[in-house]
Amino acid sequence: MKKTPVRSPRRSARATGPLGAINLAAALLGASALGATALLSCGTVILEESSGSGGASAGGSAGGDSTAGSSTGGATSTDPHACTATFADCNGDPADGCETDLETTSAHCGACEHDCQGAACAAGMCVPEVLAANLYFPNRLALDATHLTWTSSDGTIQVLPLGGGAITTPVAGQNDPWDIAVDGAGIYWTSGGSDAVQTLPFAGDVPVLLAQAGNPLGIVVHEGVVHYTDTYDKLGDLEHVVRVPLPAGPPQIVASTVGAWMVAADDDHVYWTDPASDAVWSGPSSGGVEPAQIASLLEPTDIEVDGEAVYVTGLEGTFRLPLAGGTPSMLVAGAGRGLAIDATHVFVGAADGRLLRVPKAGGPAVALAKTDLYPSDIAVNDQSVFWIVRSQEGSLLRTPK
Repeated sequence: MKKTPVRSPRRSARATGPLGAINLAAALLGASALGATALLSCGTVILEESSGSGGASAGGSAGGDSTAGSSTGGATSTDPHACTATFADCNGDPADGCETDLETTSAHCGACEHDCQGAACAAGMCVPEVLAANLYFPNRLALDATHLTWTSSDGTIQVLPLGGGAITTPVAGQNDPWDIAVDGAGIYWTSGGSDAVQTLPFAGDVPVLLAQAGNPLGIVVHEGVVHYTDTYDKLGDLEHVVRVPLPAGPPQIVASTVGAWMVAADDDHVYWTDPASDAVWSGPSSGGVEPAQIASLLEPTDIEVDGEAVYVTGLEGTFRLPLAGGTPSMLVAGAGRGLAIDATHVFVGAADGRLLRVPKAGGPAVALAKTDLYPSDIAVNDQSVFWIVRSQEGSLLRTPK
């Protein structure tokens, strides 16, 4: 049976929201119970699930450091402030104790040195900036040095300049475009509805067919080669990872497993998730060798790779899988939603709508922001984290990382 990701029907009209910082704090952050409290004792951050409603309102102060005020419970204004669930020592001065309110201080939001860069800090999380609103079921997101590019279920591929400017729609009329990748030469995407893998070269204005496939899903481009997952084969029960050398192929199956979902690549290997068999696989990017199972995880989905490890979201958590072998380590417990990495951290969405940052080597997770719905895809550059909230009135958001 042909399998497709859960998608929603199209509508005939599309609206694109305004650019810039739109303060939708109340709508984005929801009720005051935001699902996580940053506990900080002598500088150690721990995320703890919250059941109460004592968070700061979405319209909380965005000013400078919030420090201990006048006497409370018998203490005078000159006494060091106690380290509590929401107050931390961010200036390193023992004379004033834990002087900073992590719930409302823009320069130290949720953790010392996590700066909202002028945005409000509410309940220990930066209020995100809405870059585009009223997107019809945006699906996946790609980022290069100058632009954000995404697919939507209305059949469009849209582009937003990072430096500001209007959203453009270089591709329209696609049949269910899903995953997307970019490099210096162009845009690449999978379209499950038309069983096609296509590219739009930056030097042209007409999409070019790279491969006719069976419900293609995940896609990655690396060093002049596209790899994608082919999730339906009418002649057999296996799914495939397919290699397409640019600019025009031909396509070549490099691996076949029970399932193939999202895909990542480095110089020598390709890596993919297989929720059908609860496995993560790898194989040479040029094929010719049977794939190797590198981990057994419950329903793995998104995947990224760097020079040391593979990072995977699954139903039970977000994991780090060392390339040298060894036991997978859980970085964040709970189902991961969307995934991105930089040189030092992993960024992942939680089912309750929080956007989390956790060190690659493991350690406490910090909640950077929160929306009513969880991220469906995440991208990151040197300054910011970008993510998509997928719904009939979806949005593209940004927050300092």
